[in-house]
Amino acid sequence: MPLFNVDSKKCKDSVDVIVYEPIGTVLTAMITEATSGTNGAIDLSSQFGTGAHSFLWSPGTETTEDLDSLPVGSYMVTSTDRKGCSASKTFTVNLATSARGVKSDTVSVYPNPSNGSIYFSGIENIISLTITDYSCKVVVNKTSDFHNIKQLSTGAYVIRMELNTGSSKIEKLIVK
Repeated sequence: MPLFNVDSKKCKDSVDVIVYEPIGTVLTAMITEATSGTNGAIDLSSQFGTGAHSFLWSPGTETTEDLDSLPVGSYMVTSTDRKGCSASKTFTVNLATSARGVKSDTVSVYPNPSNGSIYFSGIENIISLTITDYSCKVVVNKTSDFHNIKQLSTGAYVIRMELNTGSSKIEKLIVK
């Protein structure tokens, strides 16, 4: 859309102006699973929109951004910005089981860099392992015996570990 300017000498100039619609509110959260009773939590992040946001949670009437001391269940939040624009999203707090309670940072590969033999801490949490070279060729694919990985030659690799938490962990490995 052109914007026109006329100066005191009646000289006219124009420039094209593009007006963008503002991005609507985006809601994301970090969920802490409940391990017993009412110790779950939702750490909400409300991004974009205009100005400060107000919050309303359901069930209940909480108006804080984050919730804690939560039992297992689904919780819907409506976030409204200064201009009255709102976004709603439902988040679920699940019950943590002992296997799901394992954090991926408890699994690691060592030594790294390596001489070709590698070892794992938290090996009991790994259910499968794939090692690929940087050309994406699979060089190791195992579902057991993770202690015995000695055939790696000099180069860079990507290790993908599927964990008993239902998540995966990816690490880069250098073999000298």
